[in-house]
Amino acid sequence: MRTAAAISSLLCFLLAAACPGAPPAFTQAPAAARDGGRVVVSFALNQPADVAVSIVDARGNVVRHLAAGLLGPGAPPPFAKNALAQTLTWDGKDDGGKAVLDSSPAAVFTVRVQAGLAPRFDAFIGSNPSDVGGVRSLAVGPDGELYVFHAFGAIHPNDSTTGIAVFSRQGKYLRTIMPWPADLPDARIAGLHPLTPAGGRRSPYIFQFETRSYLPGLGDLPGHRAVVTRDGRLAFVGIAEGPRPFAQPGQARLTVIGTDGSVPADPRGPIIAAQSDAAASLALSPDEKKIYAAGVRAGTHPTGPGSQFVCDVCDHGGATWEHTTRLPYVYRMRWTDDEAELVLGGARKTEPDMALTEPVSVALDAAGNLYVADLAGGKVLVVDPSQRDATHVATIRIDDPVSVEVSRRTGAVYVLAGRKQLRLVKYASFKDAEPAISFELPGASREYPPTRRPLIALDDGGEVPAVWLNWPLVRLEDRGDRFVQTCDLRDPATAGPPAIGVVMELCMDSPRRTLYLGNGGRLDTATGRWEKFQLSKGTKWPSASPGSVASAIGLDGNYYLSLGSRGAYVYRHDGGTLKEVPFTASDDPRRGGRLAGYARDWARGVAADAAGNVYVVFKRSDGDGRSDAFHKAQVVSKFAPDGRLLVRNLIDSQMTLDSVRVDYAGNVYVVAGLRPGEHTVPADLVGRAPEGRDDPRSVNGVNGYPLIYGSVIRFPPSGGTIHQDAGGVRCNFGPGFAIDVKGADWIFPGVSVAPGWAAPKLAPGTVISCVCESPGIAVDGFGRVFLPDAGCNRVGVVDAGGNRIAWVGQYGNADARGDGAKIPLAWPQAVAVDDASAYISDVLNRRLVRVRLDYAASADCRVK
Repeated sequence: MRTAAAISSLLCFLLAAACPGAPPAFTQAPAAARDGGRVVVSFALNQPADVAVSIVDARGNVVRHLAAGLLGPGAPPPFAKNALAQTLTWDGKDDGGKAVLDSSPAAVFTVRVQAGLAPRFDAFIGSNPSDVGGVRSLAVGPDGELYVFHAFGAIHPNDSTTGIAVFSRQGKYLRTIMPWPADLPDARIAGLHPLTPAGGRRSPYIFQFETRSYLPGLGDLPGHRAVVTRDGRLAFVGIAEGPRPFAQPGQARLTVIGTDGSVPADPRGPIIAAQSDAAASLALSPDEKKIYAAGVRAGTHPTGPGSQFVCDVCDHGGATWEHTTRLPYVYRMRWTDDEAELVLGGARKTEPDMALTEPVSVALDAAGNLYVADLAGGKVLVVDPSQRDATHVATIRIDDPVSVEVSRRTGAVYVLAGRKQLRLVKYASFKDAEPAISFELPGASREYPPTRRPLIALDDGGEVPAVWLNWPLVRLEDRGDRFVQTCDLRDPATAGPPAIGVVMELCMDSPRRTLYLGNGGRLDTATGRWEKFQLSKGTKWPSASPGSVASAIGLDGNYYLSLGSRGAYVYRHDGGTLKEVPFTASDDPRRGGRLAGYARDWARGVAADAAGNVYVVFKRSDGDGRSDAFHKAQVVSKFAPDGRLLVRNLIDSQMTLDSVRVDYAGNVYVVAGLRPGEHTVPADLVGRAPEGRDDPRSVNGVNGYPLIYGSVIRFPPSGGTIHQDAGGVRCNFGPGFAIDVKGADWIFPGVSVAPGWAAPKLAPGTVISCVCESPGIAVDGFGRVFLPDAGCNRVGVVDAGGNRIAWVGQYGNADARGDGAKIPLAWPQAVAVDDASAYISDVLNRRLVRVRLDYAASADCRVK
């Protein structure tokens, strides 16, 4: 039976909970009373709220994270449930278990109680949208603005993301239009189908999740040539990857958006090829009613334009250009056509001069003559396409023409040519056989693949004609008798300092205020000093792929790395000098960490606890009997600081795990692509995001949302299992399949992009997915979890009891500025935290976002 005092406390709590609105406040200020070698802390709030209680030393550093959580029925220990008045006890030890309360007569400590987490925007780190990635397309508008399609990296070569930045004629950065501006109204982005979580903010629909595409067919675009109309349309050939969810060649069709980033209800235009891995280079007729296209590649089984390609060499349907073939055709289409028509090539080649071998670029002059750069044919073919059968006008002989442009003011022809050594050549007109100017680009270029050809774009509207090149990204003015370089968009003097780039992994050394990045850099968060570092003995960073590294920082400051494709190795380095610190009991101490008993397995994640024990996620070897039941079944095992195996398969799983983290109490946190209950998406997306396998809005018909969403699972130090029919909590593992989680403290759904899942044998017909770039969760000193949700462009904060405290952030592109609670994000991938801030990798904006962890109420009291 409850006492009267307990009933009174519960009534007060329920009354306060029924009247939310104002921020929380203290009704009893924090007090700290010594009780021998302990300290009793007490306080009270006026309403339910999340609370964080810490012990701070004389220098302002947190030495003990005493407790944090959401007061109420699910309040985690040591808080009392359903109570606004709380009493806690500090045992006088720091987070590492060392007694510090009476360590010296001068020891001074303060109890800090904070209530009502209210994250606020603080700063961007490494933000520079004018520093573009690998350039895939250039287009110049009638006003001289330059549109740059650029791709920035991912773990796989076909998974990069394409963005579109706009520059002035002089090379000054103006704006980003893809990812699209967040302030555009719904009516202006009807073709993007944005979604809004319940109680949340508008977020982009993901058309292709492996390439993070917010526009149908944008994905990882190959090299191509876009065009801009006088009425503000930007047109290019998009690749609708599919039919499987992997990034790969797909349907090639005209795609049209606005030059301000707006997107019509259906941005997709005529189909050019049913299956291609090369986006076509385009040219507009003088009246802008017709579009010409060349440079398409298609499958070799069977050959021909518009053929459906299924490669018999690999299982990716032609994931690489080696498994496709060039098409010797030029296409023509109107904006509203269903399919493009052949205008040159094939049966239409009526004479030898009209034959095409490898047309890669097209242009039109003021009279409507069509210029075709035939790379393998060694010529620029000029024809009159106005008749039913195009007629030959002229042929310009030149070795290896890659890209062609024509001035509609003067008739001058500009050709970029070469295989390794590129040169820009100007002809006064198609009637001149000899070049008027020839300019060899400095330095020998590497051999380029068919889908990554160099290209040019002509700015014919300024005082003098100018040619933009993407390789290198420079502007060359035509001064009549010579080309003069006037702008280099790769030069820091023009572009400014380089952006921090794509960051897929973060970890924080909170006591030493150092943030480590998975691409080989670290930031002193106190001073702002940034450095790219090398490992011991001058060795370079062990992986060039930003998505393949998992890392962690121990309480002792040691830095841990695991590299997914390099076997069962964990690399440990002293956090100060980055000198290698070996696992002396491992079976290969010279390498610093191939862990005993896992020689054939892959280490895919790593964490360290307060005692220096190391937790490693392993992908099971092919020899394990369970690995054929699920794709990439994984386990978590625990090792001593010297590398001795302590617990094999502490967490035993039949499915992919990643992002392992451990708190000071030894609780283990992992991410898995499963969700408790019947839904395949988080609760606040039910009815808003599709849940089934198919979705007609997707570029390949495959719905990515059930594939990218998963959960954070907390296991106690004793571990647990994730197995089919294991008992425990029944979870949804992809559409129409269930799996059990046994032994977990709690499961919190809502993290993305979760590790990929597949069950080809146990659940026939389910979609196979592989998402290798898993979310980087963070666990702070209180045991609070910060989890990225790339699907809704936000970061969740969950307390040690599994209660959600807050969602932080909303969609915004590279031009969005932070202000207070407005924290713009575009695909948050990883989070790291210290006692003052959270650091979020903002992948599509290629920067870090620092968020200040403020509170609505905060009060200190001295320990006397």
